[in-house]
Amino acid sequence: MKICYFNDYRLGVVKGDQVVDITDAVKDIPHLHNRDLIIGLTAYVADTEAEAYEKACPLLAEYQKMFAPLGFVRPITPEQVDMVADPARAAKAGLQTPREQGWVLGPPEQMVRRLLELEEQLPGLEEVMIGQPVGTPRHILLEQLELVGKEVIPAFREQQAKKAQKAH
Repeated sequence: MKICYFNDYRLGVVKGDQVVDITDAVKDIPHLHNRDLIIGLTAYVADTEAEAYEKACPLLAEYQKMFAPLGFVRPITPEQVDMVADPARAAKAGLQTPREQGWVLGPPEQMVRRLLELEEQLPGLEEVMIGQPVGTPRHILLEQLELVGKEVIPAFREQQAKKAQKAH
């Protein structure tokens, strides 16, 4: 059995090429501790959403090219797998874009908003992984890590502090 997240963190079970939503069926299952919760976000931080999208598309395309034949790219048809393997046809394969996959794209403020939303949606969430797909060049990973560390995290903590002050 394969379990996955889909449509903005709904929990599902992969059955063939379908995903069966089991979120409501398991919502009352207790977890051991609030530190058990962790979620991953794929993101690209840039000055604008358009710039982030433009820079993220080739990263996702490279991942899709690498992993589609191995079955790690869904939803995908056998015809799309063949198209992705051919550089002349890959762009026309019609695979999901970073937007369709729910990437967080844009300036640091966009990432902060998404983190605050997750904090509201998932009380007890202690850890969030932020990353790019396997195959992303090292210099991009380091640039993105620096942006998150210098611009996103301090702004997020500032927003958390303001929220806590309002609550008291």
